[in-house]
Amino acid sequence: MNEPLIIIGNGPSLNTIDFSLLVNKHTFGLKYAYKLYKTMKWYPKYWGWFDKCQMLNDTQFKIDLQDMLCDKDCTIERFILFNEVNFNKDLKCTDRVIFIDQHFAGCPSPIVATEIGVAFGYKKIIYIGIDSSYNINEKDNMFWNTLNPIVDTLCIEKVYNDSSYLKDMTKTNNINEFYAFINKNQNEHFEHIKDKYKHIDFVNCGGSLSKLDIFRRGELKNEL
Repeated sequence: MNEPLIIIGNGPSLNTIDFSLLVNKHTFGLKYAYKLYKTMKWYPKYWGWFDKCQMLNDTQFKIDLQDMLCDKDCTIERFILFNEVNFNKDLKCTDRVIFIDQHFAGCPSPIVATEIGVAFGYKKIIYIGIDSSYNINEKDNMFWNTLNPIVDTLCIEKVYNDSSYLKDMTKTNNINEFYAFINKNQNEHFEHIKDKYKHIDFVNCGGSLSKLDIFRRGELKNEL
């Protein structure tokens, strides 16, 4: 694949990105950003949701997903979801959906997107909006403020009880520990990705707001 894949996180550094640079590019959006696409009149080429806990507990998400799948004005070419039978059995208009197995369940969404990008044959992967800077100030964690969902206690309890996700953590509802783990976990996965795929050119184009320092830095307009 000659075109680079641009994986778009939802961190605050995304506010600095000129989306006009992304028109007709190979882009991969994630999670709740879908709520803004229609307003922006812009859609990524791929969009994925890889948080099983939120997927199964956010009832509005399934309604919104069904609307997107059946919306002819939604130009997303491929929706990529975990193959969760209890979730997808009632979905309609699934011709654009790729259901993947849950081998990567528990991995951060940008990591799953990266693995998919490598499997699709991309040789260069650009990251924007992936900041590795989650903290207790919810409004600082996402590039939007009003649409950022609060992490509810029930979901945190489920995550902490899942030993496959938090192998080395004791059960806790401490939100500071939760975010510290999310940052640490994501960075460790990215280190593994970098070592695993040495033939891939990984670039962080998130600017100074992004704390993802594992990959080389670049300016988006120069890397496309």
